[in-house]
Amino acid sequence: MSGAGEPDGRRRRRRAGFRAVGVLAAAAVAGLVVWYGWQAWSRDWRAADSGRATSSADASGAHPFDRGERASYRVTWRVGSEGGTEAGRATFGAQPGTDVRHFTLDVETAGWLSNLYELRGRIESWAGADLLPSRQEQHLSEGRRVTDQTIRFDRSAATFSVGDGRPLPLPQDARDGLSAWFYVRTLPLGAGYAALFPVVEGGRAYAVDVRVDRVERLKLGGRDVEAFRLALCVNSASDRREVARAVAWLSTDARRVPLALDLQTSLGSFRVELDAYQRR
Repeated sequence: MSGAGEPDGRRRRRRAGFRAVGVLAAAAVAGLVVWYGWQAWSRDWRAADSGRATSSADASGAHPFDRGERASYRVTWRVGSEGGTEAGRATFGAQPGTDVRHFTLDVETAGWLSNLYELRGRIESWAGADLLPSRQEQHLSEGRRVTDQTIRFDRSAATFSVGDGRPLPLPQDARDGLSAWFYVRTLPLGAGYAALFPVVEGGRAYAVDVRVDRVERLKLGGRDVEAFRLALCVNSASDRREVARAVAWLSTDARRVPLALDLQTSLGSFRVELDAYQRR
């Protein structure tokens, strides 16, 4: 069983590590599961060949996910540069909307990882047109531990609260991890572009550093797709200590679809890769 006979200190460090992975993944790219299958994704895929630093929002200020979309990913634990063992699945969703955005993330560990850290459930976030969240809900099952909590954001008071806890300082323009995931896709990406923005998760504040290294060809599902290669780094806002680091790829077309994420953790290397995509 997960955590049986494990010292409290080691268990806390492991949980902290997984929280860091969640922040990074939610802040900038990927997850998995074949809900619509490879054929549905490939029929809808029309990546444009453009690496220019243009915004993903059109002239009307719309975002690429306003019509609604679902992106499913598979997570694998990798040994070497090829192959890997299934470790989990995740699906990101955006409901159609213009005034209020409703984002969802369904997650589930699988295979050997579920023996170490069993996780399943849903995270939901509601944000305005500026993608600044007003509320986030977490409905998660971590082994025998069940979490049902609401995080509320009070912009006027510059605070946020977790459940019935006391108000905590909210950095200016801070987003929760899920809304930040979608926010990255609205940035004017291009080779050399860099951005630093705050994210709050689990009652803690982080600084997410995003840098576009270059435009390159990424092999995905047996095809070569042009993508922005992003270097991602998450630091603790309190002491600037590095919490997590990864490399992510986003499509260069107007949708800025997250394609893949490579993440190094204390448990090894993980690849998060797009498995199915549907836009409404």
